[in-house]
Amino acid sequence: GARVVGVSNYTTWPPEAAAKPKCGGFFDPGYERMLSLEPDLIIGQGIAADLKPFAQDNGIELVLLDLTDLESIFREIRRVGSVLEVPERAELVCARMNYRLAEVRVKAAGRPRVPVLLVTGREQGSLSSISTVGPGTFLDDLIEVAGGRNVFSDLPRGYAVINKETLLARAPEVIVELHGEGGDSEKALRRVRTLWAGLGTLPAVRQGRVYVITATYAMIPGPRVVEIADRLGDLLHRRPSDG
Repeated sequence: GARVVGVSNYTTWPPEAAAKPKCGGFFDPGYERMLSLEPDLIIGQGIAADLKPFAQDNGIELVLLDLTDLESIFREIRRVGSVLEVPERAELVCARMNYRLAEVRVKAAGRPRVPVLLVTGREQGSLSSISTVGPGTFLDDLIEVAGGRNVFSDLPRGYAVINKETLLARAPEVIVELHGEGGDSEKALRRVRTLWAGLGTLPAVRQGRVYVITATYAMIPGPRVVEIADRLGDLLHRRPSDG
């Protein structure tokens, strides 16, 4: 941790990292701020085309992580460990994650796979422009770990907007919406369930199995995905009477 001199504007965890100097975001990197911190290495994600010439022109090593599915998270954690010359720490992180995921799998073992819709976004206050996940994503993998069956696992791409007609045909028995932290979670759940009541023919709505996970990090492919797997497992196998 002491080797980290700066982070992105969106870094919130762990608290020690959140307190580091901010260096902009993916679309608005703060180049002057980065240079003032004199880093030897920049770690980013994806293509980051603008960062490449900046790092090259200033003699800074650049490592871009390819984070897509669950396996890629483990692979890239090990890669970071190798680059930082602390491979044993990376292995420890991976071992802890694997242990937690194994616990979730054991809880789900022997139970029927629950058809689930995972909502990553939608138009505020309506059931329009519903975004969900498809194959090749870590969230699709987490559904499987938790004992669910993603009703949109056959999408042609990893993330997509679905229409109500297709959703009705897929008939999920559980709906989980991902929300950011903050606000009254119970009130948010009531609002979400009231909204989904408009599609009362869905099994998930009829059975009262519409849930909300309030965790901004649910969309971040990192070590805390194990927390999301655990929470999904709890929700997928919760009885309707449990709320």
